[in-house]
Amino acid sequence: MCREIIKGSSVANDIATQMEMTVELYEKDEERLSEVNGLLQDVLHEIEESSYVVTGFNVYKEIRELRKERRMLKNELRTLKPLYETLSKVPSISNEIRKAQGKSTIEESKMDNYKYEPRVRKEVREAINEKIEENPVEFIDNKDENKKPINRHEVRYTTRKELERLKRTLKLQWKSVEVNGSSNTIICTKPRGNLFRNTIK
Repeated sequence: MCREIIKGSSVANDIATQMEMTVELYEKDEERLSEVNGLLQDVLHEIEESSYVVTGFNVYKEIRELRKERRMLKNELRTLKPLYETLSKVPSISNEIRKAQGKSTIEESKMDNYKYEPRVRKEVREAINEKIEENPVEFIDNKDENKKPINRHEVRYTTRKELERLKRTLKLQWKSVEVNGSSNTIICTKPRGNLFRNTIK
């Protein structure tokens, strides 16, 4: 079974996002570490100047929590530093990846609208084109001749290529487009507004 396609735009987005988050986290950790160091100094000065023994336990708890946070920040900074320094050497790398993401998105859009053109067997394409010309898609209103809303529509198809072409067209006008392979029909329900109708019998 063929696996699902990996889209370049998604990969680029994940890489760029992780890079941006790494830089942001490292700089926030540095800022918080400086703040925690300052708080520890404030507490130590408070101990130095205070004469109330009863506050000793509360001061101990505060120092303990600040020291634990300080250790966590220092450990995190140690592991992030190699990445941060590498990314800092090429500050534009994230922007370049975002540009690559944009290019990938364009290519994916082209893929979604891709139509195969035979390289050798051009008669296949000519036969399909003839079939399309024989069975054009017509524009109609979303009401029948009695001015009642059209809520269901069936279209017959003969070839796989024709099926794919019809599905693309019908999905523009119907919210639900289902294929009945046993009877070679496409069943459309839930109209979006104005409808397209194929004249294939």
